[in-house]
Amino acid sequence: VTVPGFPVENPGSFEFPTLLTNITYKVTYQLNRNNRLGHYIQWGRKFQPYRGASSTSYLDTPQRQDSWSWAANFEWNGIVSPKLVHTARYSTFGYDWPDIPYGINGELNTNLRRRMTDNGTGNTAGGFNRRQNDRARQQFEWQGQLFKDNLFKGDHAFKMGWHSEWEMQGFTDFGFVDNISLTFNSPAGSPDFTTPQRVVIRKTPRRSEDDAWHHGVYVNDQWSLTSGVTLNLGVRWDYYNSYYPDQPIMDGPFSGFFYAGAPLPNGFSIPATAYATNMTIPGQSNFQRQLSMAPRVGVAWNVFGNGKTA
Repeated sequence: VTVPGFPVENPGSFEFPTLLTNITYKVTYQLNRNNRLGHYIQWGRKFQPYRGASSTSYLDTPQRQDSWSWAANFEWNGIVSPKLVHTARYSTFGYDWPDIPYGINGELNTNLRRRMTDNGTGNTAGGFNRRQNDRARQQFEWQGQLFKDNLFKGDHAFKMGWHSEWEMQGFTDFGFVDNISLTFNSPAGSPDFTTPQRVVIRKTPRRSEDDAWHHGVYVNDQWSLTSGVTLNLGVRWDYYNSYYPDQPIMDGPFSGFFYAGAPLPNGFSIPATAYATNMTIPGQSNFQRQLSMAPRVGVAWNVFGNGKTA
């Protein structure tokens, strides 16, 4: 697509491309008559070299996104006996998403200038705050099905399973150049960024991470009675635990000011925080826990025994 008016210093018919690439493969291997292995991967790439470009952006304002995501698994399907089959699976999902700034002449992550916004025109210039967004999920699960005939006046199909997954998301903001951003309020008709208004200092670089565990177990019985009635009886147990690990406070030009009571060059200071000694925000386990157990009950009746009315 086209972004009209970009960049501000030389507007024209700028091409704003988005490139999506997907690569997939799957392979299976028959170990023997009763066991089969499978492996699957899908990679996806999203490439937006000028993400965030607009008619109020200078050439060095947008960020370059070149992110990769993936989904994959390893699977084992087995027949233990004519009455018992099972599947064991490990799966993973995640992405690696960096946003990289541009320099004055379009260089990547070099020759950067301070971030500037002019309230008079709404125009923005200067390098983007480089950042990294990561996500990962690991899953383990087992599913089985057991058939038992002529048990308690009927036939049974037992389904059972176990599922565990861990997921995290980590986000790092490396900050603008010099960890500050500048605001201007230039009068109408004057060039951008001529009348200073405000300087904003930022506590960057900084990183945060959140994690979660989920475990689930279930068993279900499809019980076919000789009277034409089929019962679905089961129960499922689930447990969720959200937490975050220790969060080290990354070192930056204003870390001492925000956390340790250090004054700015003009002498202004704020009180030190509880994290000033070791510069680490302690992690918290069991931040949010939820335990649940739910029954499953269903009834189907084959009224005339011919499978036409239920």
